[in-house]
Amino acid sequence: MTTIAAKDGIMSCDSNISSGYQAAAKKIRKKNGIIVGFAGDWIAGEYFARYYLGNRSEKPDRDSDDDFELLILKPSGIYLADKRLREVRIRCKHYAIGSGSMAAMVAMNMGATAAEAVKEAAKVDDYTGGKIISLSLT
Repeated sequence: MTTIAAKDGIMSCDSNISSGYQAAAKKIRKKNGIIVGFAGDWIAGEYFARYYLGNRSEKPDRDSDDDFELLILKPSGIYLADKRLREVRIRCKHYAIGSGSMAAMVAMNMGATAAEAVKEAAKVDDYTGGKIISLSLT
């Protein structure tokens, strides 16, 4: 899957996707002071992230069986959203999603930045890897 981590106004992700082959992708997007990251089905996540950020030209299928998570970073906090774009605020100062989320959470609990947390997750999660990409709210 992947690892997406958010902490201190920064969201970071790995760039590895695996769908029978290895490739690189950007899994976080920023627009209008909001950052959206997605883990799981890469194509579905990409469409939902773009739609959430205002690209209404390609409406995603909200009734599909695609499995993904959205992590949203706003100035007001960290949120999770489902494919119906229902949001729930996370009451933590940092959070991670994806197959490497547990490792990333432990790293951030121990003081790591979001990018450092993704790097640590890549050491123990076979589905996290490649270049680490970070975006800041500021």
